[in-house]
Amino acid sequence: MNDKIEEILYQALDEGIKDKVLKESNRLGKLNKYKHLEVGDRLEIAYNNVILKKQNENIINNNR
Repeated sequence: MNDKIEEILYQALDEGIKDKVLKESNRLGKLNKYKHLEVGDRLEIAYNNVILKKQNENIINNNR
């Protein structure tokens, strides 16, 4: 397994978001824009998307 893939998956596992990252990666893989990316690159984008979404939810919840 590629080191980048392992690193991202272990980090996501430690943060409790592995399933969300894999789901997002699968969603991205179906889009033409991301279709031909390497798995590690797509996982990195998916991880970043999940983290940003989580941060945005925290900001919204803190402002209530």
